[in-house]
Parts: sequence; C-alpha cells; structure tokens
Amino acid sequence: MVTRCICANVSFADLLRLARERGWNFAELTEQTGATLGCGMCLPYVVRMLQTGETSFDVMDVPNCDDW
Repeated sequence: MVTRCICANVSFADLLRLARERGWNFAELTEQTGATLGCGMCLPYVVRMLQTGETSFDVMDVPNCDDW
C-alpha cells in the first residue's frame, strides 16, 4: 500500500488533514508541504486523495512523464 509522500516524508493522512484544516487546494498543499515536488511519484495519489478523501492506495500504474 502507498500511504505517504516519500520525498516530503509526510503521510497522505497528514496531507489530507492539513488541506481540510487550512482550506488548501492542490497548489497550496504542494507549495506548503513539498509533496509531489521531489520525484513526483506521489502526484496521482495526492490528486486522488483530495478528490476522494482516501489516504491509502494500491500501487497505481503511472505513465512515464515523457508521455504527457
């Protein structure tokens, strides 16, 4: 299970709590915490977390950034 942003060393549960408590959108959350700004592998998880409230995920098949 994927439960945290490794680069920022913060759990998705903590990120969700901060986003809700402070009313942060995706850009504000990432700017303030550094989540998704290191390797970027947690980006789809953080997006889904904000959309659904989930904080624990099966490993997603993430496309290569060169394909975007």
